[in-house]
Amino acid sequence: FNLSHALSETTSLDVDMGYSEVVETFDALPGVENVTRGPVGAVRLTRQRPNGWVDASLDTTLSDVGRQTTLEFGRLFRLPASTLEIGFGATRGQSFDPRPVGLVSYSADLPRGSFSAGLSRTVSISDTLSQATETTRADLGYSVPITDLSALSFNLYYADISLVGNNAAGGGRKRGSFYATYSHDIAPDWDLQVGYEFRYYNPDTGSAAHSNTVFFGLARSRSFLR
Repeated sequence: FNLSHALSETTSLDVDMGYSEVVETFDALPGVENVTRGPVGAVRLTRQRPNGWVDASLDTTLSDVGRQTTLEFGRLFRLPASTLEIGFGATRGQSFDPRPVGLVSYSADLPRGSFSAGLSRTVSISDTLSQATETTRADLGYSVPITDLSALSFNLYYADISLVGNNAAGGGRKRGSFYATYSHDIAPDWDLQVGYEFRYYNPDTGSAAHSNTVFFGLARSRSFLR
């Protein structure tokens, strides 16, 4: 069930509760099933501030790799022509001690264009494998209009992915990409995109690889009124 309740003019509580059952079958073992069941849900408390909001949330999920529970605290600041969001917390599985998670995200409207930057850490836990995948990711973006009908954007991301737990040695990897995209409205319902993409991949064991791609796209958007 879902519940949203205003505790005051500035504070609200959101609750989403349920029950989940995961049935896993095996092709090599006909008739054998692994059943996992239990409660799932999320609770979030939000308080509005003059320049943004502050919140605390707790959620628990259930999947074929086990249960994962996450506690997070966040703060969003609305600044002149920009927004800053900060979050931190911890997540755990049944076979794992708490692992830190968090994010810092910033976006700004510039006199000409827009800029964004972000740094995040996420964790995905598998109790089945007694293993956790920790991803630390950095993002940068910049977009600038050229004319009223065209724009140029640049996007860069880098991720460090590491494994913790059983058989984790050598399972990490690093990856990243860079995009440069030119977009142009060639008609009221037609958009043209031309760009360049560079991708990089470097596993802890094995050889690094990279690729270069030039792409072209033509899209049409239509809206219908009833």
